Amino acid sequence: MPPYGYAIASALLWALSVPVLNLGLSRLPPEKRAAIVPGLLTSMTAGLVVLGLLAFPIGAGQALTMETVLAGIFTYPIATGLYYLSGFAFGTRTEFAAQFAKIKPLFSALIAVLLLGETLNGLQAIPLALMVVGIALFYMGLLRQLYSRAAVTLGLLTALAWAIGEAFVKAAFTGGDTLDHAFVALAAGTALAWLLYPVGRVLGMPSVPLQGRWLWPFALHGILSFGLAYTLFFHSIATLGLYSTVLINAFWPFLSIWVVKATQALSGQGGRRPVPLTVWMASSSLLAASVIEIYLLS
Repeated sequence: MPPYGYAIASALLWALSVPVLNLGLSRLPPEKRAAIVPGLLTSMTAGLVVLGLLAFPIGAGQALTMETVLAGIFTYPIATGLYYLSGFAFGTRTEFAAQFAKIKPLFSALIAVLLLGETLNGLQAIPLALMVVGIALFYMGLLRQLYSRAAVTLGLLTALAWAIGEAFVKAAFTGGDTLDHAFVALAAGTALAWLLYPVGRVLGMPSVPLQGRWLWPFALHGILSFGLAYTLFFHSIATLGLYSTVLINAFWPFLSIWVVKATQALSGQGGRRPVPLTVWMASSSLLAASVIEIYLLS
């Protein structure tokens, strides 16, 4: 495989995982919000098994740091759980929720300015302004009642959790042991989710029927995203470099819309679930912001 092949493969896997997750969300049992929890547990566990096989033997001792654990907690159970909820709130349109992956730098910049006292120059403000435009376009969709305020709010919270997780990733993932750190991070997030699940049940979380019909898409999403895409992404950073890898991966949320449209066309649902113009415009604005930001960092 050529050096850039790993980055392309990770972007394609993340885009391809979106219709799989849509399928899982569309098959949730009647207690839909409660069912998202075992769906999340299934995806993280399946991804952990695959990532463990790929990372074996695992040097967990050196990778087990507080930063790695926090990276896993914010990236997986918190951010992914919010991502699932946002996709459900958009009407099982996870491709819409995926667009908020490109808003992470906005929150990172706000944290740097408001908490760390850093300043932004004029060029840095351009991609941030485009991200604000993208968010505003999503809120324009609220005026036309294309989706709910909760969907957009959950998307923004997803981006915030991703940004916090990414900050811990940058602090923890050092040297050539990124796979070990990735495994420990996912293991920490998965373990915490499993520990909290019985607590939630005791506090009144409804029980749901655990059936393979609706759980297998979540397992497949975990394998595609956590087990394979992240592994290829980290390997690409090590072999191709951070700039080229991130630039290629910047296109996956926009690509996910086209992947979903293609799957809908094949299943005869293309005309029934069109993509609103505001979503196309918001996605294009966020994609442009991401490309400009990466260019400025190069």
